[in-house]
Amino acid sequence: MKTETQNKTVKKHLLKGKKITTFQAFTKYGITRLASRIFDLKESGMDIKSKLVTKKDTRFKEYFL
Repeated sequence: MKTETQNKTVKKHLLKGKKITTFQAFTKYGITRLASRIFDLKESGMDIKSKLVTKKDTRFKEYFL
């Protein structure tokens, strides 16, 4: 999937009011570099927020609008 298509996919997901993690992006959409897609979307003007989540000794970011 091309970068532009990945950006559109992540944007659409977030605009539905859903949160997204790296694991979800990979399993649901095959996107392996979510942080890069988030960076691109922020650069285009989206106000994306993130929260650090800890579950079972694993830490990851969750992105949302």
